[in-house]
Amino acid sequence: MESAKFMVFATVFIGAYLLPWIVAASRNHHQRDAICMLTLFGGWTGVGWLAALVWACTEVRTPRKQAWQLQREDSAQKTCANCGALASYAHRFCTSCGAWVA
Repeated sequence: MESAKFMVFATVFIGAYLLPWIVAASRNHHQRDAICMLTLFGGWTGVGWLAALVWACTEVRTPRKQAWQLQREDSAQKTCANCGALASYAHRFCTSCGAWVA
């Protein structure tokens, strides 16, 4: 009976100790690896654990590559007045002739 109580206590303690990392991983936080390191190595101080938990609850940023890909997929194309080639709204200059695309 004693070992069962110890196993329950150990499971709850480890789950509570790793809570900041669990929150960061479940939210797919862009700094989840750093939050994990802070939790593992600084969580025992209490202050480190609280800092990791607050950090895990901060805003999750979309990586630049994904934001760029989404912008490219959603953007329409415009026609170059100089050569008639299609250019994305993200481009300022025509990729074919180099002219300014308005």
